[in-house]
Amino acid sequence: MGKRALLGVLGAISLAVACSEDESTNRKGDAGTTNGGAAGSSGSTSGGTANGGATNGGTTSGGTAGSSGSSSGGTAGGDASAGSAGMSSGGSAGAAGMDAGTCDPPPDAGCTTTIPSPQEAYLKTDVSEASLELGRAVAMDGNTIVAGSTGYPVGTTGAGAALVYTRDCNGWSLQAVLTPDNPGNDQFGRSVAISGDTIVIGAEDEDGPGESFSNSGAAYVFERCGSSWSQTAYLTASNAANNDRFGKQVAISGDVIVVGAPEEDSDATSINGDQTNDNAAQAGAAYVFRKGAGGWAQDAYLKASNAEQGDSFGDAVAISGSTILVTATGEDSPATGVNGNQGNDPSYISAGAVYAFVHDGSAWSQQAYIKASNTGANLNFGESLAIDGDTFVAGAIDENSDSTGVNGSQTSGVASSGAAYIFFRSGVTWTQQAFVKASNTGANDKFGTSVAISGDRVLIGAPNEDGSASGLGGDDTSDGTDAAGAAYLYTRTSGNWAFSTYIKASNPGIADLFGQGVAISGPSFVVSALFEDSGATGTNGDESDNSKGNSGALYVFKP
Repeated sequence: MGKRALLGVLGAISLAVACSEDESTNRKGDAGTTNGGAAGSSGSTSGGTANGGATNGGTTSGGTAGSSGSSSGGTAGGDASAGSAGMSSGGSAGAAGMDAGTCDPPPDAGCTTTIPSPQEAYLKTDVSEASLELGRAVAMDGNTIVAGSTGYPVGTTGAGAALVYTRDCNGWSLQAVLTPDNPGNDQFGRSVAISGDTIVIGAEDEDGPGESFSNSGAAYVFERCGSSWSQTAYLTASNAANNDRFGKQVAISGDVIVVGAPEEDSDATSINGDQTNDNAAQAGAAYVFRKGAGGWAQDAYLKASNAEQGDSFGDAVAISGSTILVTATGEDSPATGVNGNQGNDPSYISAGAVYAFVHDGSAWSQQAYIKASNTGANLNFGESLAIDGDTFVAGAIDENSDSTGVNGSQTSGVASSGAAYIFFRSGVTWTQQAFVKASNTGANDKFGTSVAISGDRVLIGAPNEDGSASGLGGDDTSDGTDAAGAAYLYTRTSGNWAFSTYIKASNPGIADLFGQGVAISGPSFVVSALFEDSGATGTNGDESDNSKGNSGALYVFKP
């Protein structure tokens, strides 16, 4: 790569959306469902309990979509600011008239069916084809789910799409299929996130304005007026260059979006440093965009405080209110816990780290540098990430301990069984609250591939788990269906986390990868099975028809 020119405001899209006044009815909600739940990636705590007695203190339900996209209803903290000079990118005038008075959907036509429970829906795309990969990423906010389908047909190519499903008193149905205004083989739908009536979708292989930078990546913003969605912004990095993979992960909370570019190459550190060099290959970066009166504009350029070649900073991102988290799965320090020594040690290659940034009303700053309590080489701490208020969860798919449940032994014994780590913030101080394992830890299960959080509930996916059970609470000791996948629900009471529920697909199959994506909002949650094979379409079709390999499916639960 050569020197990079700052792109400024490129590819800006301004779409006027007209909404009739007869749509100004109150949005029908699902009783008891909060609109601010967080879904992890794509998206997304290890070691002994830290601050185990700390109570949540009413964690805000404004969490955000993490690595596999996560849902978010928080509002962005701080005043809108222009960011660094010349660093705005992909701005948009926004959708005209998108206020609560004119964009509420029409009332339900009437309740004619009973929604099943605890599995509310089995969701498929509207086309019956193989290799759609529905559920590559998934996010949820209240009564809306968005899921990426990177193989979805657009024209004559499998350019990818994001599918939006909504729930009313008759259950779940497909509301929209979102595609970009410049479709190509770009991995559109590789990441998704939602906050209220705004969805952001990543396309890490997109080639930039004018197809000028191969695989530089992009993100697309869609907004809903009534029941109609329109693209309102096209976001690119201010220093876009070949193979940066901007858009591999996205997150949104209110009027703030964060986008990861884990293969960005500058050697800058911290915030708004020099973007114009390529001195640290694949060090990675994250980009913050804020929506103001003139649309979306870049607000900050984030780098790790100890940026190094190959760290992949931006591999996962998450946001809740005025807090942003970014992971660097290739980071190499031997530190454990919070704010330890950030020096590089080659014997700890790809140990991984999480960086917390906060906005004080005028600017972003780094608040914490966070490591797993059992840091080790190839741990990949931060592979997935999700945050809600003062609590976040991070996955480490290659963690090797053989314990089960919460706060067990961290001694190695089962290769790539995986773990998750939960951290809690009191004031400005982060401490580890729990080290989380599956109830049936197994080798190569990849527990922690996806994570999500909403209030006092955490959901974790293990897509390579081999159990043969189906539904909720089945036998987790029967390993007869290789890589069928599973998800696990954990709950917190008075600061203490405990395992709650073992979750399987209603139609488990070999290599379905159930748990590839998870999202949670209030009492409801969704789990994707990326390689599920049925040829069904729509809602609650024939699960036993395995005629369309790797088409993918979503499973929605409300226990």
